[in-house]
Amino acid sequence: MTTGADKGKNDSNASEPVTMCEDQVRRLSLDETEENAKSNDLVVKTTSSRPPKSTLRRGDTSQLSTMLEAVSPRSSSDQDVRRLFKSSEMSEAVADQVESRTLRRNAMSMASIYSTMAVSPPRVHMFTSALIEDPSPTKRTDLPTPEEKLVGKTSTSAPNDGASPEVLPKTLDEFKEQFNVDNPKPQSIPPPIYGDQGIIGEKHVLVMVGLPARGKTHMAKRLCQYLRFFHGANTRVFNVGEYRRRFAGAGQTADFFTKENKAQRMKFAQEALKDMVDFLFQEDSMSNLEQRGVDSGRVAIFDATNSTKERRRWLVNQIGSLPLKLLFIESICTDEKVVEHNVRVAKITNRDYHGIMSPERAFKDFMQRMKNYEQEYEPMGVDDAEADLSFIKLIDCGRRVEFNLVHGFLLGRVAQFLSNMHATTCSIYLSRHGQSEYNACGKIGGDSNLSAMGEAYALKLADFADRIIAHDADSGDAQAVRLWTSSLLRTKNTARHIKHAKIKHDGKDWIQFAPRVLRNLDEIYAGVCDGMTYEEIQKTYPHEYEMRRQNKLAYRYPRGESYLDVIARLDPLIQELESYREDILIVGHQGVLRLIYAYFAGLDRDEAATLSIPLNTVIKLTPRTHDCIEERFLLHDPTKNAEPIDPPSY
Repeated sequence: MTTGADKGKNDSNASEPVTMCEDQVRRLSLDETEENAKSNDLVVKTTSSRPPKSTLRRGDTSQLSTMLEAVSPRSSSDQDVRRLFKSSEMSEAVADQVESRTLRRNAMSMASIYSTMAVSPPRVHMFTSALIEDPSPTKRTDLPTPEEKLVGKTSTSAPNDGASPEVLPKTLDEFKEQFNVDNPKPQSIPPPIYGDQGIIGEKHVLVMVGLPARGKTHMAKRLCQYLRFFHGANTRVFNVGEYRRRFAGAGQTADFFTKENKAQRMKFAQEALKDMVDFLFQEDSMSNLEQRGVDSGRVAIFDATNSTKERRRWLVNQIGSLPLKLLFIESICTDEKVVEHNVRVAKITNRDYHGIMSPERAFKDFMQRMKNYEQEYEPMGVDDAEADLSFIKLIDCGRRVEFNLVHGFLLGRVAQFLSNMHATTCSIYLSRHGQSEYNACGKIGGDSNLSAMGEAYALKLADFADRIIAHDADSGDAQAVRLWTSSLLRTKNTARHIKHAKIKHDGKDWIQFAPRVLRNLDEIYAGVCDGMTYEEIQKTYPHEYEMRRQNKLAYRYPRGESYLDVIARLDPLIQELESYREDILIVGHQGVLRLIYAYFAGLDRDEAATLSIPLNTVIKLTPRTHDCIEERFLLHDPTKNAEPIDPPSY
């Protein structure tokens, strides 16, 4: 008989909505009295039609683990059997086997509770190490032996309806007809014009920190070009010094950078910050629908000294609440010789001094400016006042690097890129391979050897490398030089005549032009068009030819590569180049050298695909903070001997 109180309680429970998991917990839980009554039984027989009840573990503070055990209960009989095994002389492995069978049976009981759901039994994935030998390895018998792999067995990944077609389809329509593809609603392909927009999708602000002449502007500009070229980011550097020259005029002496003029200098920082926020949140030229699919994000670099905690905290208060990621990048240099070199090379020639002061007077004035900043300078990370900020500290040109709260893909790439940077000015020599047999007949790609003209250029390149590249232009002394080639025959044979003399470099033996073969430098792969002329491509694949003509950067050859694909595989090599302190000669291919040339020359990557990298020519690039010096050397003139000229690149 149900009392009024019980009825009210039941009505209250009935009116309260419960989830399926909560209902199972209520039905399957045992009270403490029932648990004590059954604790001495070895086997418990359940006469109820509902699933067996489970004992909730005492002292378990996790509600999730309690609910999961209630939904997939462990039979008390299995617990007692395990207790029996443990108490006997049987091994722990036997008890583990019983535990494994219990897990499988519990999964079956869980499936019976949710009969409408597809529940898979639990699986345990064991992590192994190749350095630790498994004492009891389990050998799989379903894998083929090495001898069986050599036998030409047919693939079992798809039904074998007959012999494989000997002729592969060349177009999408032929593919559908040959393989009976039933796809009435194919996925839409974005227009190729948006294929080069990048994949970042977030807004980032990078704030430079440090005393003058510590390489902040050099880092900011190199980082801006790297993120724009290799990650498709819309990047811009906001240099507060340029705002000062715009509003107060050039030619400010060291007296302007004292505490008395701090408020006026703050106005220039405010103007730069305002423009930076406008840049970050302004509308792109494309529509919102298009932008959602290809949003490349924006990266703004705030280039100033930001040498006090007060200034950095002001920046955080101004933009910290905006939907963006904020990272401080501090450059510290304790080598006075490096600092003086930076002042003479980059500072006394800028707009504040050029044509206004003599070089020596400009040098003294800038050194006094640095002393004014040093009086207020507060490095980051010396105490916990800025422990909540994300920052990277580069000490002595990357000799030591410190990180604090640096998270995310792009910021990780920024940290890696900055770790490879240095203040040494190096030159990069770019050379296409000598004319190949495919070049002579107008074919693209392939792995052909050099023609007679290509062999003549290879000999002249070796002489140029030994006389010019391997020696310092001023002193004439031997200098350390590196050599990169692709893995294709025509580049390796072009570089095979270069001498590999042994010299001393930094007190160690150094092999000049030690060849390093890199597949990342291989020419862009043309897929089904490999080995064809452009006229043959236009005739055989007119639609592909037109697609490539519309957007050469993003176009991907059928079963081949695009320039964007080549950019992706060049990324690690560029970071390697940024870390080198020696000159380097790269013997490569036109498509790859176009990208390397465009990156170091400060060009956009959409300009790279149409650049001209001629045969028989060495291009010398010397990147600096504000510019890149280019020199070209024609080593072999084919017109003198009426030799065929390099065919045009479409």
